[in-house]
Amino acid sequence: MEIFLTFLAKNYEMETKLGTGGTNDVQVRALVANVCRDNFDQKKHEHLLTSASIEKLMRAAAESFVKLNYVAIAKGEKVLTADEVSGARLLLGLNATNLAASIGLSKGTISKILRGTMTLKRPESILLMERMIQEITNPGSWNKAAHKPRIRHRRKADVLRHPAA
Repeated sequence: MEIFLTFLAKNYEMETKLGTGGTNDVQVRALVANVCRDNFDQKKHEHLLTSASIEKLMRAAAESFVKLNYVAIAKGEKVLTADEVSGARLLLGLNATNLAASIGLSKGTISKILRGTMTLKRPESILLMERMIQEITNPGSWNKAAHKPRIRHRRKADVLRHPAA
């Protein structure tokens, strides 16, 4: 009988559209017998990750991306690529239409940007980076605020008066 262990991996890294994210506390389930935390190599050994671990790695990659690129984007020295905009969309949990609305663009424009036929301009890039920072520092908070249902005020109903009989 083979025993497959679940353990916290050391220095686990994952490549995403926003770059590489790594952390020390990723839960891994080895699919190879006799593999433990001490002899585990993510490039050699077959393994599974929990969805929480994948989320943690995506956030680590996004945080690293923001730290490395925010200033360059703000200064206009770097332009976001289509893959980076797509990675930000995935981090924020938005579809293309909602992403476009969140940074003040049309659906057609964001579609061109995601296909790589157009680049995101500096003001929208900065706004997108700000949204990413909000999501990294307080997961889910920006998304909830962005999708808050509007409260509709009821009109005062016309009162029908019947003459007294």
